[in-house]
Amino acid sequence: MKGDTLMSAVWALWDTQESLLQNYRSIFISSESILLSLSVTVLSLGNPIFAIMLAIPGLFLHSLWRAICTSRGRDVSFSQRLIEKVESGEVQDISVLTEFKRYQKDFNSPKGYILGDWKLNDDDTFKDMQLSKTRVKMDKYLPNTYAVLWFLVIGIFFYQQFKI
Repeated sequence: MKGDTLMSAVWALWDTQESLLQNYRSIFISSESILLSLSVTVLSLGNPIFAIMLAIPGLFLHSLWRAICTSRGRDVSFSQRLIEKVESGEVQDISVLTEFKRYQKDFNSPKGYILGDWKLNDDDTFKDMQLSKTRVKMDKYLPNTYAVLWFLVIGIFFYQQFKI
C-alpha cells in the first residue's frame, strides 16, 4: 500500500484503536462505578459480606483495566507514530494490518518491533507518547482511585465486623 491509500489506511487504524481505547475505558468506569455503588449501598444497609463479595470482581476489574488500557493505549501511540512516519516519508509502502499485527507480536519480544531503520522500542517520541498527561490520568490515576475506594470498603467491612 502506498501514497494516499496508505495514509487513509493508517488513519483508519488510528481511529479504530482510539475508539477501542475509549470504549474500554467507558466499560471499566461504568462497571467499577456500578459495583462500587452497590457495595457501598449494601454495606450501609448492614450486609457487609455482600459488599466484600463485590470487592473481589471490583479489584479484578482494576487489574484488567490497567493491563488492557495500557496495551490499547500503546496501540494508539503506535498508530499515531506510524502516521508521523508516513507523513515524513520514512514509511512509504506497507500492509497496514499486517504491520500492526507484527508490531503487537514483536513489541514485547527481546528484539522489539523494527520496520526498516525504525526501532520502535528505542523511539523516544513513542516512549513520551506513553507518558502523556491524559493517558497517565486515565489509565493509572483513575483506576488506582477506584482501587483505593475498594480498599476503603474492605476497611469499613473489617471495622464493622470487628470494631477495630
